[in-house]
Amino acid sequence: RPVTDVLGLVYRWLSNVGNGRWLMILGNSDDIDIFQTIQESSTKVNGPNLRLSSYIPQSVTESVLVTTRDRRATFWLSTGHESVITIELMEPEEAEQLLRINIPEHLSTGPDRAALAKELDYLPLAISQAAAYTSARATRMSVSKYLVLYRQDEQNQSRLPDQGDGNLRRDPGVPSSVIRTWQTSFDLVKRSRPQAAELLSLMAMLDCKGIPEFLL
Repeated sequence: RPVTDVLGLVYRWLSNVGNGRWLMILGNSDDIDIFQTIQESSTKVNGPNLRLSSYIPQSVTESVLVTTRDRRATFWLSTGHESVITIELMEPEEAEQLLRINIPEHLSTGPDRAALAKELDYLPLAISQAAAYTSARATRMSVSKYLVLYRQDEQNQSRLPDQGDGNLRRDPGVPSSVIRTWQTSFDLVKRSRPQAAELLSLMAMLDCKGIPEFLL
């Protein structure tokens, strides 16, 4: 039976201005090699094989939003320098506000929020992970206690590969503060729900998303 050319069908539908306006979001587009991969045509009538990026329509009705930490991908997938919006690090006040929004007021103080935000390099993902951990354990956790927990295991922290150390297991796009908040949460899972930790480890092995092996 004939094989459906899914990429071609989607491309042609999106390229048809009669189908109205649409928005495509390409999130976490950090691996430019994926978009340069040649896609084999599923039928002989589809013409030559094309790069995956060739299936991103260029239409007057299109809006394509690409998020990436790779500058090469920025210019490969964008329509020009003018369309690139650089997102800077959060300001200290913004990072503290993110903590204040996500953590009950009685679990934190201004100085503690400021200290934790600085410790986490003002990174939204790391802050959100720390806030989720603290809120989930609200009866036994506070921002000040999380800071102690985050800092106390110097041996584990010293094992965290830095971005510039050439460690092949480490995704160079993931800052150390993000990995450390992951590790803090995962250590809790291992202590409180060993079977859940084993299941997470198995899932990571079967569908790896850049999780460092030493966390497993």
